Order: sequence, then C-alpha cells, then structure tokens
Amino acid sequence: MDHPLDMIHKRSARYTTLAALAVTCRTFREPALVLRWRLVQNVKSFISLFPCDVWVEFDEDLDFARLPSKEEWIRFESYTSRIREIHIVSMSFKGMLKVMATLSMKYNANPSHHLFPNLQTLAWESDSDTEVPFAHLFFPPSLRCLTVDFDGFDDFRAPGLLLLLENQCPILKQFTIRGLSCRPSILAALRLLETRAFQQLEYLHCNGMDETALRYIAKLATLKDLSVYLPDLISADAVSNGGFVNLQTLCLTVDEEKISAIIPFLPSTRHSLKSLEITMSGNELQPPLSMPLQQLFSRLSAGLCHTCLTQFHILDVTSRELDIAALRPLFSFSKLKYVRIDGLCSFDFSDESLAELADAWPHLEELVLNHRGGRRTSEITFKGLKSLIRACPLLQILALAIDATQLNVVSSNTPEEDIHNDKIEELDLKNSIIENPTAVALILGELFWSLKRVDVYHRRKLYGRLWSEVNSHLLTRQANKQEIGL
Repeated sequence: MDHPLDMIHKRSARYTTLAALAVTCRTFREPALVLRWRLVQNVKSFISLFPCDVWVEFDEDLDFARLPSKEEWIRFESYTSRIREIHIVSMSFKGMLKVMATLSMKYNANPSHHLFPNLQTLAWESDSDTEVPFAHLFFPPSLRCLTVDFDGFDDFRAPGLLLLLENQCPILKQFTIRGLSCRPSILAALRLLETRAFQQLEYLHCNGMDETALRYIAKLATLKDLSVYLPDLISADAVSNGGFVNLQTLCLTVDEEKISAIIPFLPSTRHSLKSLEITMSGNELQPPLSMPLQQLFSRLSAGLCHTCLTQFHILDVTSRELDIAALRPLFSFSKLKYVRIDGLCSFDFSDESLAELADAWPHLEELVLNHRGGRRTSEITFKGLKSLIRACPLLQILALAIDATQLNVVSSNTPEEDIHNDKIEELDLKNSIIENPTAVALILGELFWSLKRVDVYHRRKLYGRLWSEVNSHLLTRQANKQEIGL
C-alpha cells in the first residue's frame, strides 16, 4: 500500500504541496522531503539547493558565485542524501563543468564520502564525454539501476567509465548501454571486466555486442533479463557450456538474414526462459532469411521447455506471408499468455486457423497478429472471433484484421451458449473491411461486453468513416447499459 504522502503527491502532482507538508509538523517533515527530492530531473535542480547567493545562472548555464561555507555544505548534503533517482541530459556547459570540478575536488578528498549516498537510479544521456571525469560523483555503492548513452563518448573514455562502475557499484542490478554500436575498445572493456564486477546484475540491455563479449556476459549467473543487438552470427558454443543458466527474458535484435543467431541460446535456456522476443532489423531489399520462419519455430519448439515459455514476440517481419502451418510448431508451448507477431507480413488465416490457434493457447491474455495490417483482405470473420473468445476466456488485448462484411454466427447465442468477453475495452482491427456499421456494432457488442472503441488503419477514407460510425454505436450502447445499471 502507498504511503499517505505518496497518495497526496500523485493526486496533486505539485512539489509545492510536499513543501507545505514538510513545514507543517515534524512528523511530516522527513517523509515529505524524501518524496520531494526522490527524483531530480537535471543537474541544476540539486545545485540550486545551495543558497541563491552561492550560485548564478546565465542563459542555460550555471556557475558558483562563491564557494559554499561549511554550514551550507552540510545543508546541501542533507538534501542530496534524500535523492534516489537522477536524470542527466547534459553537463557540458562551461560553468556547469566548473561546478562539477568543485564538487569533484571536495569528494575526491574523502572517497568514502558520497555526494548521493542513497542514489539508486541514474539515467545519463549526454552528447559529450567531457563529463566522464565527474562520473564518480554519480556512482555511489547504493546504485542499482543505470542507463548510459555512449553516443557522445569517444572510444578512449568509455571503457574507463565501465571500469569505474565495476569498482564503485557492487550491487548494480540493471544496466542499460545505448549508443555502443560495437565499438572495439568498449567491447574490449566489457570482455576485460572480471565476473565479480556485476555479481548481482539481473538485467542487461546493450545495443551492440560481439561474440567474445557475449561469452563473458553468459557467465553472469544472476542475469535474468538480456536485451541485445547481435550484428553477426555467433558460433554454436558461444553461450552454451553452462551459460545463462537463470535467464528468464531474452530480447534479441538481429538482421533478417541472420535470424538463426537465436539457436545457440536454446540449450542453456531450455528450462529457464519464460519470455522470448525477436526483432528483425532489416527491410524488404535484404537477402532472404537464413532459415524460413517455420523452420525457426520448429527449432524453438525442439529446444525450449513447452511449459515454461509464457511470452513470445517476433517483430518487424517484412515481406512474408504466414499461414497456420508456419505457426503450428509454436502450438507446443501450451502455457503462452502473450503472443505478438508484428510486421508488414500478411496472414493467410481462416476461421478454422484461428480456432486451431485458440485451442492450442487457451491461456492467452494478449494476441497481436500483424499489428500494422497486412497486404491482403483477411479471411477471418466474426465466426473466428467467437471461436477465439470461447477458447481464450482470459483475453485482454486483441489486434488482428477481419472481414467484417461477413455478418455470420454471433446473433444465434443461446443462454446455454453465452459466449462473450468482458475484459477487452479497445479492439484493434487494423485494415478490416466493413459495409454495415450498425450490424457490426451490434455483433461486436454481443461478443465484447465492455467494448468502447475499435481502432483501425485504412488508407480508404470510406472504411474509416464506417468504423467511426461503429464507435458511435458502441459508445451509445455502453451509455445505455450504465443507465440501466448493467
């Protein structure tokens, strides 16, 4: 349960309310100040904690007008000790760098004394590596979650930053590296770090990694969540031999022609993997896949535990047509709850295909098939939707295209066969075609009792207008139900 002050802050969304509470009584003071300074959005915010005659602001820059006194340092640290999260966008202004140099000299004199002793989360996005010499100020032993963007760093400074992190942040659990782009010296730093560097690391996101670095990462026994871009294929033994023994979530981005890079991960993650996401980086002009999707799905079915995997996403599939035969190998994963197959491909699915899918995955809570619409008219009708919600009563998110011109089956519901879904409030029907909006709204209302809106994407304005009429009917239906207490 939230602390009462958290509830007040969420409702007011104004720091002035917390400031008022802090001076109301001693009981409120510390909880209110901790909440007020829990998140700092920029460096200027905490520098302004000094009295206003200590610092001066000009343009977007900030500098010390004079050095703070001992009492002013004590007051300043009483606030910085309450900060739990900092977002740094840039400190590369001339005056700001002088301020950071002053802070650095003070805290370098006593390494065990930290500027932010209770900091837990740091997001550092900068366009310059001139800030690296001051990084130690933001890396206290309490740091648990770190996001660093290396785009503004040269190859010489970035490895030093990683080594600094190794020495100062022993309990780091989440580490996101952006802008890496597989630069050799940064990857070398990753490879050189001893396993002890991240003894408690559970989440790693890196947008560029070679095979050697991957071999090191595989040794982190605490790692549960890995998100990485692999620009090249990796050898079969790169992550086997006891690697990734506790990995539960794997998000891989690979070039389309190198999609088989997923295969080496299968043996070591067979019994631990719960969530798998594959994003294809490429376009229609690239070479064909190194293996057909059906073959890939067959390898996944053979390599992973059928009762462990609960989430499967494959994204940015381009220029492909998928039929039910291609997906059948995935039907062995009977515990799947979240399935998303997204891209510019077309689905050659019939009502019978959708019914077969639904029977294979009865625990579905999310189903997204071709979220951005396909290149052909869907053959799925309301009959297929009825089969889906009959077999998957837990469904909460649904996105797929249908042929809404076929007004069949639904109105024949009997009390003995009351098939409906009461969890979905918004339905994404992509490029579904339609002719009779009144009849479609009636059918959808019978199938989805809580439905308030249908989202579609159509280049033809006529279909867009007809679906807008469906939404008007749905809103009227919900308003009428509220009036009679349903």
